[in-house]
Amino acid sequence: MHVNAADTPCDPFLPPQPGCEGYNPDDVPIDGGASILIAAGVAYGLKKAYDKRNNSGKEKANQ
Repeated sequence: MHVNAADTPCDPFLPPQPGCEGYNPDDVPIDGGASILIAAGVAYGLKKAYDKRNNSGKEKANQ
């Protein structure tokens, strides 16, 4: 079995290797998926706060 150097990932613990000049292990891609999850979490939290506030107003009216 032959392993080509281009097939191995860039290892941040080894000295710089050919083909890994622009590699930075600290770069984290934040793409549209993460943005959608954050927006969904904010929307869910706002809905829960609205529902709680709306229900507490109804309970006071019933007393």
